[in-house]
Amino acid sequence: MIFTDLINNIALLLSLSILYSFMTRRGNSTSIAGQIFTGCIFGLVAVAGMMNPFRFAPGIIFDGRSIVLSMAGLFGGPVTAAVSAFIAACWRLYLGGVAAWTGCGTILTSAALGTAFYFLRRRKPELFSPLHIFTFGILVHICVLLWMLTLPKPTAFDVLRKVSLPMMLIFPLATLLMAKLLDDVETRNHALKMLKDSEEKYRRIVESAN
Repeated sequence: MIFTDLINNIALLLSLSILYSFMTRRGNSTSIAGQIFTGCIFGLVAVAGMMNPFRFAPGIIFDGRSIVLSMAGLFGGPVTAAVSAFIAACWRLYLGGVAAWTGCGTILTSAALGTAFYFLRRRKPELFSPLHIFTFGILVHICVLLWMLTLPKPTAFDVLRKVSLPMMLIFPLATLLMAKLLDDVETRNHALKMLKDSEEKYRRIVESAN
């Protein structure tokens, strides 16, 4: 049951790559306005995940928001991460329950780790290999599990006992898959932009010659 629910939730969140593709193709995602808009996309996808979670107990839910928010930081940077984390945290508090603040902690941590890796990636692009992304996914979800210790102790240990294995088997792989999808989108759109700029430059040269 838990494996099926988590996999279904992550399948929903993979729609993010389509939305991200549309955003980067239609607008300038590097401007502040573009980063805010991209953050809204990531935030709303995280909310969609929380609307279809695995329900461990009343007020304790699991979904792929940690993947989405880490990707917001990794691909969008600090502004995108902050906007998406704010939207996701507001929705988690609205849902309430004993794990509301724990959930907010996982949201902020995932976004922060993604942002840290964003800057690391800019300095050392070679660290964006599949192995490094998979390791990043493991780190993010170890932190998510550590946040479970903030729950009331009998519940915390029960959650860790039942959720740790499924999460660590599924979520790092899903992180790698989503990162690959988003990276492919980013690479393709960059190539299209370069081609468009080249065509525009050639057109101006021809017009000047005439």
